[in-house]
Amino acid sequence: MYRIFSALLLLLPVSLFAQFVVGATGITVRNGATLTIDSFILQPAADITIENNHLTHRYVPVPGSPNASVKRVYEWDVPILITGNLQMYVANPELNGNILASLQLAHSPLTGNDGFMTSTTSNVNMADNSVSNNYSVTTIKQLTAVSFSSVLPLKWLSFTAQKVDHTVQLDWKVSEEENVKGYEVQRSAEGQLYETIAFVPVTCNNCGLQEVNYTYTDIQPFSGTNFYRIKEVDINGPASYTRVQLVAFDRTLGEVKAGPNPADRVIQLFNLEASKKYSITLLSVSGVVLKKESVENKNTCIIETKRLPAGAYVILIETADKRIQKIVRVMR
Repeated sequence: MYRIFSALLLLLPVSLFAQFVVGATGITVRNGATLTIDSFILQPAADITIENNHLTHRYVPVPGSPNASVKRVYEWDVPILITGNLQMYVANPELNGNILASLQLAHSPLTGNDGFMTSTTSNVNMADNSVSNNYSVTTIKQLTAVSFSSVLPLKWLSFTAQKVDHTVQLDWKVSEEENVKGYEVQRSAEGQLYETIAFVPVTCNNCGLQEVNYTYTDIQPFSGTNFYRIKEVDINGPASYTRVQLVAFDRTLGEVKAGPNPADRVIQLFNLEASKKYSITLLSVSGVVLKKESVENKNTCIIETKRLPAGAYVILIETADKRIQKIVRVMR
């Protein structure tokens, strides 16, 4: 550990290792000078004064998808405002599944695993295992590196679902949107098989810590229990989900629903009453019975369609006192 008790004017590279501590008198790093601390290198494009601060590094990576960060994360006690170049060296054992050639610096103004923003303009020096990036007036508390194809966590701030008359209003709030394509609104009748009922495009991509609100109204919820969740869809492929919210409506046989429609491999019937016994019949449009089964003590029923030719079919749903039918299509 190194402690600096008096003001220093840094004009030449200074190499420090492990932890870096500076007191109230602070240090000033001049424009064009180089400050090297362990494997962390700062080359400011404007004078920067650091005081009452402490830089450490840890070997615990920041979670991400499909890869977590490298096993080298630097953190200041107090965030610093950077204009200039930052560089860090990463040893091969620290790559943690990331590819050296595709590394990008990722920074956060926060403590913990929230708020990381990954650059897209970093440079990698394959000869010395370093990655660097130029920053303009950027607040940094933590710094690490991650493969370009990976995304460090979007921050879900809240997600609510509430009944409004015969509809369900869904509201969610996020921050740290970066490389986000949009959000899928997903619903389930039993909490296991979810279908996407809407896609909400992102409104403020790459907006840093700005909090962004989204809303969607489900105008045709299931009778009975509705399970809702929001899926974040990233431009590069990874995804994350909110926790699940439940909203319940009274059940009626006339509101039994079938989906997805059109279908490919299966069709699921929703909103069955567990207290009733059902006769479920799948027919061709010409009336030929293709499949028949009895269902009781269940809220849903799954009908396999993967072996059926493409076309229209009829599902007949019967109880002791009611009879309804659904027209569904199978696509190939």
